[in-house]
Amino acid sequence: MDACGEEVLARAAAILKAEDVPAKKVVASSISAADEILDFAEKEKIDLIIIGSKGLGGKATRVVMGSVALKVVSNAPCNVYVVKKA
Repeated sequence: MDACGEEVLARAAAILKAEDVPAKKVVASSISAADEILDFAEKEKIDLIIIGSKGLGGKATRVVMGSVALKVVSNAPCNVYVVKKA
């Protein structure tokens, strides 16, 4: 993970900690990010997934929502909160 990704996760962790919301940072390397997220959510019985609306997929990805976010929203075993880029 690059420095920008670490910074984003650190800010998110600080916000969640300030609100006493339990969170777990997991970094995984997989061919399919969506499948990795979905598998983890099911195994860990996650209550909520928070995901960005667009990633780094480029112009070939969906116009409204990135392909990873779309797959997660469509198949998650829990609620999914999609965040637009700030």
